[in-house]
Amino acid sequence: MRTGFVRSHFDGVCPDWCGNSPKKVIVHRFGAAVDGRAVRIAPVRAVCTVPQLQPDCEPPWTPSTRQAMAQWQQEHEAKRRIEALVFEHRCELEDDGLDPDEIDRRCVEFRAQLNTTAAPPPAVVDETTQPLPRLLEQLLTEDDRAAVEQAAVTCRRRYPRLNGEGDVTGSVAHEITYLHRDGYFGRDHGPLLKKITGAMARDWRGPPLTVRCVEHHVYTEGGGLVMEDHRDLGSSLSLSVLLSDQYKGGAFTTTSEAGVVLTHAPRVGDGVLFASETVHNVSTIESGERRALVVELWTGPATTHDRSK
Repeated sequence: MRTGFVRSHFDGVCPDWCGNSPKKVIVHRFGAAVDGRAVRIAPVRAVCTVPQLQPDCEPPWTPSTRQAMAQWQQEHEAKRRIEALVFEHRCELEDDGLDPDEIDRRCVEFRAQLNTTAAPPPAVVDETTQPLPRLLEQLLTEDDRAAVEQAAVTCRRRYPRLNGEGDVTGSVAHEITYLHRDGYFGRDHGPLLKKITGAMARDWRGPPLTVRCVEHHVYTEGGGLVMEDHRDLGSSLSLSVLLSDQYKGGAFTTTSEAGVVLTHAPRVGDGVLFASETVHNVSTIESGERRALVVELWTGPATTHDRSK
């Protein structure tokens, strides 16, 4: 049995407790996850000592128009409503006792029905023509990247994995290290984190955002993030910054709700900023090692342990 606590941050869809599979999305403001199913529990009060983000850092890119960002936020809210309907449909199918694979298949079909726009063919993105996804060119300097790599070394030593608890390991070829554990990255690398989050939240006009996670990802041969419907559910904005380029494969893609697949081509130090509920993937690494920094912002309380608390 897999259990965990979850807390929603908006009406409708809330983050899955393990932070990965959309199968485990919960639709309660407060609840407990048991084998991916939600049960209501009494509300609790979360105390957070980490200040909310203030988007006062000037990002290294020309801001998109306010009108474009407002349009994106409307689309963002529409996607939230769709995911809530998909979750309700999943619960009904689970209550009917259907096989998990069949449930997944039907949910994919149901989501496609809710999205009425026909899917155009895949395309390579021009990363300067739309508000999100957006390329943040040379967001991290060489010194910044060295600090991130050292932080990953420190966290792996300071917070070792115990019996599968703690950091997520996607596979033996995809290792993820939490840099925000116990507030470490914000405390020891505060100016760098402020630089990153300021660039991310520059055009955000929704509720105040806090740091949900700061993750160091390492993909080696055979590793990748190849999931049909992988989203950072529960978060609002996600950023992936490339830290290395000595590898083959490992293409980073985002897929719009209309089915447009955008293949991004960042250089080392560039970050791809996107709406967290956008489907995104990293193709399988053929050789070498791909390293990346991933930061997610949400409207829930700042986390200091994992992706949920």
